[in-house]
Amino acid sequence: MKKILSLLIIATINISGQSFVKEFPSGFSTVFKNLSEVNSYYFGGNPAQLNFSIEDELLALNSNNYYDEGSFKKVIDPKSTRNYVLSASGKKSITENQNFKGSFGFQRNERVDWQWLFTRDYNSGNPFLLGDSTTGKSRINGIVMNAEYSARLTEDLNFGANLFYGVDEALKTVSPRPTAIHRDIKGRVGVNYSLFSNFSAGLFVEVADNNERISYREDEGAITQETIIMKFKGYDFPNIFRKKTETRYSYFNGYKSGLTFEYIPFRNSILTGYFSAGYEKNNVKDDAISPKSEGFWSDDVINGGVQYYQIISNSFQIGLVYKLNKNSGWGKYSPYNVLYYDRENTSHEIESGVSFQLLKQTYLGLELGLGATNISENDHYSSVTSKSSLLSYLGRVGFSHKINDVLSSVLSYAIKLNTISEGNITEVSPGVYYTSFMKYDLLFEQTDYYAHTVALSASYSISNTDKILLYVNYNYLQPRNSVVFGNSSKSIVDVNLEYRLKVY
Repeated sequence: MKKILSLLIIATINISGQSFVKEFPSGFSTVFKNLSEVNSYYFGGNPAQLNFSIEDELLALNSNNYYDEGSFKKVIDPKSTRNYVLSASGKKSITENQNFKGSFGFQRNERVDWQWLFTRDYNSGNPFLLGDSTTGKSRINGIVMNAEYSARLTEDLNFGANLFYGVDEALKTVSPRPTAIHRDIKGRVGVNYSLFSNFSAGLFVEVADNNERISYREDEGAITQETIIMKFKGYDFPNIFRKKTETRYSYFNGYKSGLTFEYIPFRNSILTGYFSAGYEKNNVKDDAISPKSEGFWSDDVINGGVQYYQIISNSFQIGLVYKLNKNSGWGKYSPYNVLYYDRENTSHEIESGVSFQLLKQTYLGLELGLGATNISENDHYSSVTSKSSLLSYLGRVGFSHKINDVLSSVLSYAIKLNTISEGNITEVSPGVYYTSFMKYDLLFEQTDYYAHTVALSASYSISNTDKILLYVNYNYLQPRNSVVFGNSSKSIVDVNLEYRLKVY
């Protein structure tokens, strides 16, 4: 293990002419990286590989603001989403062989002109959703905490663990003003063993437990407005209930295990990868007094990836990233054990990049990417079948420039084309409301579109011990040759501002 870490440190020193801010986005996926961050902690999530030196100890304050708006969206999506996160974090070496990293934050999520739905994780694939007949703004306020710990047990064996905990409360600001409470817990433990001087392998196990409680109660608006509660089970029109009260409980649990590896084939290079498999289950029950099962959702998940990064010289670097994601889910109506819905989604993404020196303090970065996604849906409740194959093509160009000893930046532009190579929707006696309304969500998944992205990452050193970091990402989505969504578009802005103070 010590030999591997030494090689990484040497490699990092060798690229002092092109230094990038650790643990902060650059807008690129494969290049403009620190070699010490290409490992199975950052790529694979093995907490045993949480390694940093005393020079990296710090305290940080972070503000993240996300905003999207536009009509190029699903029917079930809000017209606009705003997310604000304010957090404090830190990294500390407890001893020579033990590291700790933690964060605490406040977050607020606003969903403007959100039609019908009030289930927080409505895009998870679970078809059993709850809402009402009104359209308005919903807000979700909560806190999030994360703690990570790693220790070197022997010369070749590392152990690590992390724990995430979050709670929040949700409110719809229009009558009938439903409320919701969420609690999320996720823990992961991992080990990593150095088999040879240039190769190590690890494994990890993850357990998640979340729950949601949605409550509809009598509201002042109910005096002049009828409350209509809507229970969705698929794409077709939902079940309608004209009543003032309802309580829904959603119990989520998940399990995942995986393997990771790191290999150093040459000096100043590293190859890392991971493979994991697990499941997610969600049991939905209605009624506060005597909860009865309304639906059950199960999703099998497979993830994998490989990342390679090599510094050929101080002025020339190359990188490659490949990712695999597969979800196979099904939902049944528990009271009668009837299969209502099944879905399978498989995606492959590969990106390659190169960066080279143009001037003394200026580097050019280029990336190309290709993706393939296959989606198959069988909505037995709605008598609808959908199959689609999606291809995506990505091109990115950017510059890294060090203006002086205190100010540096990375600016990039990317264009991505998502095109449907094959798509069809089969309907059997669809309902009137489904035909004219909910069908748009299926058509949305089978629409070609362009995605334009401009990203800026900047670092300003106030002194030798503190600095300010800024990351701005702007996305513009526009349909291509679409009759249904031809005049629509969507804009996404993500701004991350961080202040760091070294504490060693």
